[in-house]
Formats: sequence, structure tokens, C-alpha cells
Amino acid sequence: AVVSTQSGHYGRGTLSVVASEEVEPQIVANEAVEITEVESEIADDTMSRVKMGIPFWVTKTLIGVGGANIKQMSSEFNSLIKVSKYGNNFPGTSEAVVLIEGERDDVIAAVNKTVDFVRSTEIPEGIKDRERAEKRQKYSRLIIPSSLSGKFIGKGGAVATKIREQFELETFSVQGREYIPEGFEERSIIISGEEENVKEAMAHVMEELRSQSGRAQLDDNLNY
Repeated sequence: AVVSTQSGHYGRGTLSVVASEEVEPQIVANEAVEITEVESEIADDTMSRVKMGIPFWVTKTLIGVGGANIKQMSSEFNSLIKVSKYGNNFPGTSEAVVLIEGERDDVIAAVNKTVDFVRSTEIPEGIKDRERAEKRQKYSRLIIPSSLSGKFIGKGGAVATKIREQFELETFSVQGREYIPEGFEERSIIISGEEENVKEAMAHVMEELRSQSGRAQLDDNLNY
């Protein structure tokens, strides 16, 4: 594959306090960093696009000093990886959104690495409810097209229950409509449990989304 490199910027700002649905208000530093986006010339039917919600206090670690971590991930997994700018949070949450696009197996590996960052990043001292923050570290949030949400719920929640049991999860829950703006075309799925089980369930969801790409696809928008 021919690999091309482009540059973008995460954003610039000052210390800010933000209220979170997941955790208590906390302080996060915004710094200007450069992100390397790697795109590969691969046939469309092998490509995947995924969006994840992550606690905004993880973004600094995910990006790394001067963008070092995200550049390394982009190169290692031959994928385009972007993080929403500070304040562009997924509706109903105060979470940043990570976009990962590349060949199927590379995207799954990059998603797993992002899960590792969420679970291993030290919780900032500014968080008052550390217990709640620790619980957040143990679950993952995948973003899906709203039109496909029924595929992961099923009649009376039958599909969600089946997935939860199949992968021995603690939680497999699709975000309620009441938490998103009317007409908004994306919803999120929360998946919690043992780390490897969560990763396997996420791979299952991603493959289901890829198989339904003819019906609905995630766009690359990160401006929420």
C-alpha cells in the first residue's frame, strides 16, 4: 500500500472546567499538538470506520506530548486517527470522540489500544467522585448510526441480552433517545465487563456495522 502523511491540529486553549454526565467537573489542559493522519490505498470492502467515546481526561494521554502517542498509533496500525476538539463532546455525555479509519483488522487493533489507554490512564486529582471515574474506566463506548440501533436492541431487548450473555458482559446498553437531540443520527453503546470480553464484543459490533454499511454508515464528522 502507498502511505501518505498529512498534518492537522487538535486545538489550542486554556485550562477549563467542564461538567460531565460520567464524572464530576474536572480540570483539563488543552495544548496545541500536531496529529499525523495515515491513509492507505486499500479496497473499500476491506475498510472500516469506527467512532468511540472516551473520557476527556484521557485525551491528553491518548494524544501524547506533541502528538507522539497518536502519531505512533496511526503509523503502527496504518490508520487515520482523529480526536474531537476540546468541547466537541458526544451528545448526552461530556466525552471526546475518537475516529479511527483503516483496514478492518488494523482498526480493531487501534480500538483495542484506545481501550487500553482508557483503562490505564491515571485519574486526575481534580475528580471528586473517583469511584464513578474508576467505573468509567472499565467500560467502553462505541458510536453507531441511530438507524441501526434496533439491530443491537432487538424486540424487548432480546438482541442486547443475547450479546451480553454471549460475551459474558456486565453491561451491553444502547443509549436512550432521551439523551440525544431530536433528529440526531448517532447513538452510543456502552459495553462493560472483563477487558478481553469487552474487546471481543466491540469487534462483534464493528463487524455488524461493517456488514450493514450499505444501509447506514458513520460519517467522519467530529463537530458535535
